[in-house]
Amino acid sequence: MGWAKDLTAQLLFDDAWCLVNSGRHANMNDALAHVWALYVGQICMMPGKKASLFTLGTIGLSQNQSVYPCLAATIKGAASKQLFRWATDRCMGIGLQATASQYQKHLAYMCAHFVSYVQICSPGGLFLTEEDTYRACCHGWEFLRWWQYMAEDAFNAGRCAFKLRPKLHNLGHELLALAHTRENPAKHALWGAEDMVGQIVRVGGKCHRRTAPVRVTQRRGIMFVIRSRNALKARRVTSRQVRLKSSLTS
Repeated sequence: MGWAKDLTAQLLFDDAWCLVNSGRHANMNDALAHVWALYVGQICMMPGKKASLFTLGTIGLSQNQSVYPCLAATIKGAASKQLFRWATDRCMGIGLQATASQYQKHLAYMCAHFVSYVQICSPGGLFLTEEDTYRACCHGWEFLRWWQYMAEDAFNAGRCAFKLRPKLHNLGHELLALAHTRENPAKHALWGAEDMVGQIVRVGGKCHRRTAPVRVTQRRGIMFVIRSRNALKARRVTSRQVRLKSSLTS
């Protein structure tokens, strides 16, 4: 989620910066307000959707290029995802236009690879098929290559953009593991790294305080056993589907 927030903030900042450079707005504050109004207006037009209830001032974007743009930590995950989808769709739409600059086209290429990676992993099970694994790895590595290229280009231009976070390095390790095990990162990558404390708190809240240390350990062990059994079952089903598909195509 960290680098997705960075990408979303960078897209919003670049969109506003283009408005300033084109002369449509005199300063970044007005341009950011314009971009924010576009987001709120489009989300509110969708049936059953509403814009997230945080104002422009809580986004956390700086108005200059001497600070890396990033969404504020107070923005919740669901709101970040909603804003990310809108920003990437808008970026790819601008990149397809005939009047798009080379920078906007490169940005659209990077967003397209990342969105494709997410679309492959999100609906998948605990294990991906061989075809989906290959496609996810291709899009994931291309996203990292474009991010590195854009970060190097920004550094040479003296801009603070496309921050290289440790989570991007971790994404590379996830792609290497995906190619070897076919385990879906969307199903297991955040389970232990991000949600461990929350799960322990929820389990501990249901235990008596006198026996909490023992009961939490026992219940966590049960959860690991159930997760391992489900993963083994999903892997067997996926392998059976792959063999069936191979037999039908041969």
